[in-house]
Amino acid sequence: MEQHHQHLMMMDELEQKCYDLDAKVRRVEEERDAVMNENEELHDQVRSVDQIQQQVFRDFPPFLYSKIK
Repeated sequence: MEQHHQHLMMMDELEQKCYDLDAKVRRVEEERDAVMNENEELHDQVRSVDQIQQQVFRDFPPFLYSKIK
């Protein structure tokens, strides 16, 4: 009977560990999604700045442009 009780306790512990790991996977996936969204926003900002720079330097007088570089 004692062995059966130990087996049930071990099964409960394993089941709890599975629930804990599932919760951890969900947290990590949420964190990954947040990082990916932040990364995409930063890429959008970089593209916007790059477009603005291209527009500014396209209209910039060439003699001034050479002094900036």
